[in-house]
Amino acid sequence: MSESGLEAWQGQKGQNWAHHIDGLERLLEPVNAPWADSLRLDSARRIVGLACGGGGSTRTLRDRSPRGAVVDGFDVSQELVELASSRLASRGVRVRHANIASREPPDGPYDRVGSRFG
Repeated sequence: MSESGLEAWQGQKGQNWAHHIDGLERLLEPVNAPWADSLRLDSARRIVGLACGGGGSTRTLRDRSPRGAVVDGFDVSQELVELASSRLASRGVRVRHANIASREPPDGPYDRVGSRFG
């Protein structure tokens, strides 16, 4: 991700996404199931959702994963990380701030890596 794109997501873009999260998640919901199915979440694995935004796609990963799976999420927007963390904490998903475009995800390796748009 370019430096200007990164800065935008850490600023106004991230704030706008967070502000409109309910409508955006409703709009994107039809994409989540086929996307998660493509990852073949058929056994307990370590799964990471990259560019997890407000957590909708990562919630789908958690909900479609069997017991024993570990699901983490990462995003470049601190505001979206905080939002996703609050929405997913009760599901046992850890969401963290990181620019995965420039480095490996912390606590890897992961068995499955998914990103709806990242």
